[in-house]
Amino acid sequence: YQAPKGTSEEFPPRKLQSDLLCETSSKPNPMRILIVDDGAMNRKLLHRLLKMRGHECEEAEDGVVAVEKVTSAAENEKPYDTILLDYEMPRMNGPETASMIRKKGHNVFIVGVTGNLFQEDVSYFLSCRTFYLVVRTQFFQSPFQCGI
Repeated sequence: YQAPKGTSEEFPPRKLQSDLLCETSSKPNPMRILIVDDGAMNRKLLHRLLKMRGHECEEAEDGVVAVEKVTSAAENEKPYDTILLDYEMPRMNGPETASMIRKKGHNVFIVGVTGNLFQEDVSYFLSCRTFYLVVRTQFFQSPFQCGI
């Protein structure tokens, strides 16, 4: 593991979150996951897959709602362990959302989920302090082999 530029080594909470998502022990390590995507079917599919693995999931339809939910969850001392964040959304896109979450001081593990394969889009998303980026077609073919 290598921390993104501009972050400290203690930044990732607990152990690498993608490892926890995939654990298959008899006693799963359930996580609180926020699924952020403007596509209702994408949210529903991710929610169902992750719930089957024992995780608690909530959904947000865009970045504005996501920032509100992350802030509220932290204030209520029930922060999210991981955020699955789409790139292209109305009102506030994924990179802007990740940047805003970081500016508010939240050190949650963020995974970018995108259909964009352009190197500049990938680089931009990662520069906004996401920890991992998954291309949507790979993710939906086999999400648990992608480290999620």
